Amino acid sequence: MDDIRVDQALAEVTSALHHHHDVTGFLADLIEVCQRALAVDATGIMVLSRSGRLQLLAASTHRSTELELYQSQIDEGPCVDAAADDLSVILAEEAALRERWPRFGPAMVEAGFRSVHSMPLRWEGAPLGAMALFRHEAVALDGREDQAARAFADVVVQAVMDDELPGSSATQDRIDAALAGRVLVEQAKGVMARHRGIGMGDAYDLLIERATASGRTLTEAAAELVAQAQRGELDPA
Repeated sequence: MDDIRVDQALAEVTSALHHHHDVTGFLADLIEVCQRALAVDATGIMVLSRSGRLQLLAASTHRSTELELYQSQIDEGPCVDAAADDLSVILAEEAALRERWPRFGPAMVEAGFRSVHSMPLRWEGAPLGAMALFRHEAVALDGREDQAARAFADVVVQAVMDDELPGSSATQDRIDAALAGRVLVEQAKGVMARHRGIGMGDAYDLLIERATASGRTLTEAAAELVAQAQRGELDPA
């Protein structure tokens, strides 16, 4: 691992943290920076809902989105364990994946991943959720990479619990607001995918391009796209 590259990446996201106005968009950018710095292939962030179950907050790919949603559905997997036990989970062997998670393990392997590193997200000493990093190769994060991954996870927590965001400062209210942004982006992805006849991954890329080109946040661009679809105002593909 290139320590200079990782330090620069952490500096980049920490600086951006003080200027962001959209949790969903910020987390999408953070995930991209984190993956480049740590040479991982997919990332998922899950948070505890009011019901006490984990819900997807952000993911880097459609495949990782499906994996994280599956974790929530079956209540089994690296984020589930990391959040419940308040400990990092590191597995980089296919047999160990299948043994620890009889349902999630095979699904993860089928999705093309051979190693996972999941760490808990904490806020004021209480569990908030977990963040998972996946690799196609069976190569675990080393000690320095683990420290960097924890630093990225801390930035995730700060973004979700940013006191400068409008509304209540209660922890669950902040989580609800962040989850609402994610749901809106998922709706917009579906609209884009149907409108263009493309996959969800490509739809997400186009949504980000749309936000960047218009100077809007990711959530604002998603809301506009959904509203246009509801009014029947989308241009022909």
